[in-house]
Amino acid sequence: MMIFDFKPEVRSTVFVIGDLILDHYISGNSQRISPEAPVPVVDVSNESFTLGGCANVAANLASLGTEVHIMSVVGSDESADIIKKMASNLDINLSGVIATTDRKTSRKTRVLVGQQQIVRFDVETKCDIGASQQNQLLETFRKKITCSSVDAVILSDYGKGSLPKALIRNIIDLCREMGILILCDPKGIDFSRYYGCTALTPNRLEAGLAAKVKITDDKTLKFVGQKLLKECGLSFLIITLSGDGIALFSGEEMRLFPVKTRDIFDVSGAGDTVIASLTLALCKGLDMAKACEIANIAAGIVVSKPGTATVSVNDIMEFNKPSSTRIKTKIVSLADLVQQVDRLRSSGKQIVFTNGCFDLIHAGHVLYLEKASTFGDILIVALNADESVKRLKGGGRPINQANDRAIILGSLSSVDYIVIFEEDTPLKVLSKVLPDVLVKGSDYTVSNVIGADMVQKYGGRVELVDLVEGRSSTNLIDQIENNKGRDL
Repeated sequence: MMIFDFKPEVRSTVFVIGDLILDHYISGNSQRISPEAPVPVVDVSNESFTLGGCANVAANLASLGTEVHIMSVVGSDESADIIKKMASNLDINLSGVIATTDRKTSRKTRVLVGQQQIVRFDVETKCDIGASQQNQLLETFRKKITCSSVDAVILSDYGKGSLPKALIRNIIDLCREMGILILCDPKGIDFSRYYGCTALTPNRLEAGLAAKVKITDDKTLKFVGQKLLKECGLSFLIITLSGDGIALFSGEEMRLFPVKTRDIFDVSGAGDTVIASLTLALCKGLDMAKACEIANIAAGIVVSKPGTATVSVNDIMEFNKPSSTRIKTKIVSLADLVQQVDRLRSSGKQIVFTNGCFDLIHAGHVLYLEKASTFGDILIVALNADESVKRLKGGGRPINQANDRAIILGSLSSVDYIVIFEEDTPLKVLSKVLPDVLVKGSDYTVSNVIGADMVQKYGGRVELVDLVEGRSSTNLIDQIENNKGRDL
């Protein structure tokens, strides 16, 4: 059943105005302390960039099939160039972005060892943009909404200076005059600057600070919601509650939408997903309650993934399908997999790859795949076809047919895609996918992992995962054979 009437040929147009941020990740291993100072020495193995700030909101909208225009002010620097390239790859319109030499584009560099962040460096200018830049943004915005059809505007305020109070006021007034939906993701404790917008989407902490009341339970949550709704002249207030879902306030009513997810991995970027999916649903004509349901599903999907993530209409549709249907959508052809990888990589996702027969799936397999999934954002499992297993393992194998093995793998939350290959090695699949990380068990060495040289040649890396001692399909089959005829 369609959640909303999504027709790819009829695209909604949304303007995102706010602070552009480049999220920069440096990851590696650390096994020693520096002799120069009591700090860890990190052997860097990977470096990546993702879109942050209002660019992440725009990326979510683009992933949902929206025509997106960004308006912002950035520096004339490398960080701005990287943001523009990544956003252009998502077909985001950047004609409203102003570059200036008197500002630094916000760039947050995080150094990680494993999954642990050990330090963050920020390079940015946080003062308000100048009057001339404000006027330029406002006039460009005025011309664009006058000359073309705009369904909604999102103000994505990260407090970096692209949205001074006077500019916010002018944009809100223009949107109200033109009858355009305007939703704001606020920053700071003075929400009066957003007075008169259609909706605000603060998180629980931000809402409590703005209302000067600590939210500890449903009673204080309702008090804060009603207070901000009235003081800010809003039609709606949506408070995001991290792993607890979202709360909708309208008139005297408070409605709670518990989070819909199986695993909460990382809540970063969930607010951006909420405002993006909420806006698109409203553009498609849904009422606010139904829009919140969709936004809640979208948030549930992204918090189950590491790092900032995006969600597609298809993701939302698949979430509401029975488990068996969702599992089967993970099983893809090589051609479909390549398309998915291209889309995911363009939005900054790290691709992890492993392969095997996975004949009798056991606890060792589950723990191995769980660990493999931590090396990036998307885990692909290349699965040997039946004839391939037979050639590698002998005439009595496999015990389970390839489709059955794939369905079992698809039931694991750690696995995102399964592709079945007929060859004896996964080299063909590897050459098409070109993963960022190739994972194998510690019974291998890097030198004898098939495809390791290819992956390392283009800048990827190989990770070896410790196996659970005594756990293997062969050992299980031997145990079964040895126990035949015994009273078990």
